[in-house]
Amino acid sequence: RLDNYVYTRESFAKAASLLKPDGLMVVSFWTLKDWLRDRLFSSMKEALGYTPILIVGTKDVVRFDTFLVAGDSVRKGHVSLSQIDSDAFRAFLDYKPAFRSVLTDDWPFIYVVPAPVDIPYLLVMAEVLLLIAFAGRRVLFVPADAKCWQMFFLGGAFMLLELQSIARLSLLYGTSWLTSAMVINGVLIMIWFANLSAIKFSKAIAGKEKFLYLGLLVALAMSYFLPINFLLEKGDAVAYCAITIVTVLPVLAAGLIFSTSFEKVLDPRKALAFNLFGSVVGAMLEYLSNYCGIRNLVLVAASLYLLSFLCLLCVRKQLPAAVSVE
Repeated sequence: RLDNYVYTRESFAKAASLLKPDGLMVVSFWTLKDWLRDRLFSSMKEALGYTPILIVGTKDVVRFDTFLVAGDSVRKGHVSLSQIDSDAFRAFLDYKPAFRSVLTDDWPFIYVVPAPVDIPYLLVMAEVLLLIAFAGRRVLFVPADAKCWQMFFLGGAFMLLELQSIARLSLLYGTSWLTSAMVINGVLIMIWFANLSAIKFSKAIAGKEKFLYLGLLVALAMSYFLPINFLLEKGDAVAYCAITIVTVLPVLAAGLIFSTSFEKVLDPRKALAFNLFGSVVGAMLEYLSNYCGIRNLVLVAASLYLLSFLCLLCVRKQLPAAVSVE
């Protein structure tokens, strides 16, 4: 994903804003597919508010070089194409793309094929899930209580949050190992704080799961409605820190919920197996960002946490019956 966030609508708009009145912005790309060329063209057109010049290489039948030209002189129609059209290149002043998907900071996936269903990827996902289910069949395919399913949904939501954080913070720090290291270390720090709080304040937290879930909901809402583009306009360290903290903040509340919930399970081995299997499912759900965008993964994670909360309520309903039997 090294090209992510480079060819987005926001990136094109920022680059165009740096041009002098007589300046030109030229973007070149090796597009082997028509949909890739159209995606770049549509993204630049929406960013600029006018139609850029499209130049397509035609001499080599294998490699179709694509060039996009923009600037005030293009917008005003002052650029002559008489010296561009030739046997090797063809220029378009008013190109009409057949595929009209736009790259944004929330959907920067430049190489995603515009297909309703990605069959090869779904087959790989199914293979991974079947392998995991087979490996844990002795634990997963036996009667399980609501507590185990709570662990399952907590694991799925937690892994999805972590992957969403890596994807979002790549906008700030780049799509490299450094971003992954920062997010993972931030998650570990949040987990450490959660475990420390669960140990130090166990009596105060006991029985307060509803309030912990409420705090998690608030943290998820803050992450979802975070005005990233507004903060990035400031471009200072304070804005970067604010985005980073708000992005990983839900992990703290999620860690507190996991610590307090795991403490009460009757079979830790089985509960942990459900949690790990849920983590695999959550990792697979990250694929939904190709359809709904990176920010909406927060809503998917919130749905999983809601299911875990419903499982918690089921556990509490079962407690009085268990007590009466004893």
